[in-house]
Amino acid sequence: MTIEELIKELQNYPQDMQVAYRLYSEHCLLNGNDLQIIEACKPRDDGWIQGKRPDMEKQLYLAFPGN
Repeated sequence: MTIEELIKELQNYPQDMQVAYRLYSEHCLLNGNDLQIIEACKPRDDGWIQGKRPDMEKQLYLAFPGN
């Protein structure tokens, strides 16, 4: 999903709804400073992303928190 696609998806929800993310067995409210830009490998065909490696192609991602 790109940031553009995420913005379009979020337009389907009430604008005053709070955003939470799963953290272990509970949930936590999302704050802007919880988001990070990370560099990792290109996604695999199954959607999983490996941490960056010197022998693989890398790209930047906007990463949400989680466990």
